[in-house]
Amino acid sequence: MSEPTSLLLGLEGLQVTSVSALPDRTRLVEVITCDPDAAACPSCGVVSTFVKDHSVTYPRDVRYGDDPIRLRWWKTRYRCRNDECDRATFTDRIREVPAR
Repeated sequence: MSEPTSLLLGLEGLQVTSVSALPDRTRLVEVITCDPDAAACPSCGVVSTFVKDHSVTYPRDVRYGDDPIRLRWWKTRYRCRNDECDRATFTDRIREVPAR
């Protein structure tokens, strides 16, 4: 764990792009995926470079210190390029934050 985000939040594969304070003292931490392996289809394992669109998720239960953190994760939705795979699309993911 050498990336600052990994050291701060214990989440390898994410990169903090901004942090802002909300009126209730919650810190809004915006992150993007920086792990190239996150673009691998969870069904067949083929890494995709075909971007379909983007989405935003809000993983829960992330805390740091006394103030709560709201994580806003800007994710990429990929199209699986393996013709043999039944999965059409998927979003990037990391081991520490499983898909729901």
